[in-house]
Amino acid sequence: EGVDLGFRFGGDEFLILINQVEERITLEIADRIRKKFLELNYKNLDLSMGIGYYKNGCSIKDLIIGVDKKVYMAKRSKKKIIE
Repeated sequence: EGVDLGFRFGGDEFLILINQVEERITLEIADRIRKKFLELNYKNLDLSMGIGYYKNGCSIKDLIIGVDKKVYMAKRSKKKIIE
């Protein structure tokens, strides 16, 4: 209970699992990550994030597929955004 996890999910993808948090707090966490990334001032790297919420009856696989689609949408956007 109350354990958050972060790990590398694929080549250049990372997955952060945050336990039982309101949507507002999740968005605040994502924004803090975005701001820290921008502070690093990488020249050839972009940050794209997708956010998903587990709901009863949803499989982990479906959750990850949904978030992956959001990341893809964010990558295709000209802006640095969080989906």
